[in-house]
Amino acid sequence: SSQAKFDDFARDHLPGMDFPSYGMVYDFQVDFRRRMLSTWESATPEFKYRPEVPFFQILVPTADTVRYAYLVRILVAARKPVLLNGLSGTGKSVLMWETLDACSEPLGLQVV
Repeated sequence: SSQAKFDDFARDHLPGMDFPSYGMVYDFQVDFRRRMLSTWESATPEFKYRPEVPFFQILVPTADTVRYAYLVRILVAARKPVLLNGLSGTGKSVLMWETLDACSEPLGLQVV
C-alpha cells in the first residue's frame, strides 16, 4: 500500500525522529506540549450518544476522524482549500460542518 511505502520512506529518511517500532507513522501525531509522539488513538474522545442529534449528523470519533479533523482545521486556519474524498456515509460532511461551526470568526469560505 502507499501508506506502507511512505512509512518505510519516513523511517529511512528521518533518522532524527524516534518513531515507535509498532504501528505506522500515520498512527502518530506530534504532541508539541510534551515534545514527543503520541497516538491519534490517545487523542480520540469517548463517544457519547445524544438522541436529539439526527442520525446523519452523528460523527463517531475514531483515530481516523480525529486525524482528519486536525488536518482540516490546520488547512482551514491557513486558508487553504480542502477536498474530502471517500465513500458515502463516512462522515466527511459532518466533519467539515463541525470544523466550520467551531471557527470563532467568519472565514468567508465557499462550501461546495
